[in-house]
Amino acid sequence: MVSELLLLDKSYTGTIQVSKYTLMPTITNPLTLASHANPYPHYRALRDLAALGYDPELQLWIASSAEVVQAILSSEVFVVRPPAEKIPSNIRSGNAAEVFGYLVRMNEGVQHHIPKQVLLTSLRSINFSQHQSAAKELFQGLAGNFPLQSSAHINAWQMAFPVSLVAHLCGFSDDDLAQVVDWTHDFVSCLSPLSTNEQIQNAHAAARELQTCFMELLQTSTASPLSFLAGLQAEAGTKGWHNSDATIANLIGLLSQTYEATAGLIGNSIVNLHTQPQLREQLVAQPERITDFIAEVVRYDPPVQNTRRFVTQDIEIAGQHLRAGEAVLLLLAAANRDPQVNQDPETFQLQRDDRCSFTFSHARHQCPGQALAFSMTALALSHVISHSTAEQWQGLEWQYRPSLNGRIPLFREAYIPEGK
Repeated sequence: MVSELLLLDKSYTGTIQVSKYTLMPTITNPLTLASHANPYPHYRALRDLAALGYDPELQLWIASSAEVVQAILSSEVFVVRPPAEKIPSNIRSGNAAEVFGYLVRMNEGVQHHIPKQVLLTSLRSINFSQHQSAAKELFQGLAGNFPLQSSAHINAWQMAFPVSLVAHLCGFSDDDLAQVVDWTHDFVSCLSPLSTNEQIQNAHAAARELQTCFMELLQTSTASPLSFLAGLQAEAGTKGWHNSDATIANLIGLLSQTYEATAGLIGNSIVNLHTQPQLREQLVAQPERITDFIAEVVRYDPPVQNTRRFVTQDIEIAGQHLRAGEAVLLLLAAANRDPQVNQDPETFQLQRDDRCSFTFSHARHQCPGQALAFSMTALALSHVISHSTAEQWQGLEWQYRPSLNGRIPLFREAYIPEGK
C-alpha cells in the first residue's frame, strides 16, 4: 500500500538469484526505489538482470518485466494479502482492522466479487460534468486556503484537494471537509509497519469517526439522487449487496487511496511539467491534451511504483518455481518502461498508440477509481497551469516522501509568487 513507510537501509547489499546456482548483485534495494531521485535506470538494470529473480535478503521474488507482471496480476494463484494474515498484525483489532477486513481491493474470494462490481460500476458511472461547477468552486476555496505560494501550501493542497473532492461527491458538507481530510490522514498513518502505538490508536479513532459519519450519510443520501452515494446504494440494491459495514469500509478505503495515490499523481504531474517545459507549452496551446499528459505521467512517472502478491500454490512462471507462501514484489514502474510493451519507453510522449501501464493494476484487480483520479488531476493541473508561468517555476525543488511503494513529491520551496 502507498502508505507503508520504510526507513531507508543504506547498508543494503542484496543480491538477485537468477537461477538455482547464480547470485548476482542488485543495483540497489528495490524497496527504496519509490522515493529515489531517479529510480528508472535502476528499474531498467533490474529488468535486464532478470524478468523474475529472487532476493534472498529481502525474501522476495522481484518481477520487473511487463510479461511477468501482467501474468502475475492476471493469475488467481497470486493474492493481495498473505492467506494467514488477512489483516496487518499491527492493527489486528479495533475500528481500523474492521475497515481493512472489508476492503475489496485487499481481499479475495467470491464474497467480495459483488461488492467489487458495485464499486466499479458506481465509480465509472459518476458524471463528473454534473459536479464540475461545484468541484471548481470547491477547488477555488481550497486554493484560497492553500494559495500555492510556499512549499507548505503546495504539499498540503495536493493531499487535501483529492480527498475533499471525493468527500464532497459522497455528500459531506463543505464545513466537514477539513475534518474528513484529517481523519483520512490519521487512518492512513496506521497502514505502515512502522506505525507507532499512538498512530495506531489515532487511526482506530479516525476510522470510528468516519464509520459514524458515513453511516449518517448512507441513511440520508437518498435525498440527493445525483450523489455518488445514492448511485452506489442503488447499484448495491440491484446486485443484492446489503452490507452497510462493508459499504462504509470501502468508502473509507476510497478516501485513503485518494489521499496518497491521487496526491502523488498531481505532484508527479507538476514535476514533469517543470522538468519538461515544452509540455506546459503544449497544454497551454491544446488544453484538451491534458488527459493524454496525465496518462503518460501514470506510465512514465507513476505515483504507485510497486505492489505485492502472495503465492497460494506452487507455480512455474518465467522459468522459475515459486512455492506457496512466498511473496512477489511487482515493479509496476519497471514494467511500464518495458520496451516490449511501450516503444521508446524512456521518453515522455503525449501521443502513444496502445499505451500500456500497470500503475492502476490489471485484470481482476484493476483499480475502479482510475477515471476519477484522472478527472481530479486534470482539474488540479488546469488550475496550476492557468495561475503560473514556466518562468515562475525556475526555483522549484523537491524530494520524495520515504515510502515502500508510493512516489509522492515533497516540495521544499515557494515557486508561485504571491498574487498569482
